Amino acid sequence: MFFYQSVILLLFIFTLFSQKNLLSTTFVINGKIIDAETEAPVGFANVFLAKTIVGGMSDNYGNFNFRANLPPGIYQLVVRHISYELLVTELDFYAASSHTQEFKLKPRV
Repeated sequence: MFFYQSVILLLFIFTLFSQKNLLSTTFVINGKIIDAETEAPVGFANVFLAKTIVGGMSDNYGNFNFRANLPPGIYQLVVRHISYELLVTELDFYAASSHTQEFKLKPRV
């Protein structure tokens, strides 16, 4: 009897922990960051999804690319660079599994 209860308990615990992975989907975020005034590429900007640990950095040509294994939903993409104003935009991961956008940053005064 104890053996069967232990097996059922272990299966229940396994189901709880694996359920998060079953609901997650891999999303791809691609983009280019440019200066809003000159349209020059902005290199080495931080790009990440708010309230997650998912993100990356743009290369010296302003390009970035990263994958996110998250549940479908609406997430805030944050673009940060010391010489520019903070940019926050929403990405809808219900509608698409990949996003490719160009982001224009305004220089700080």
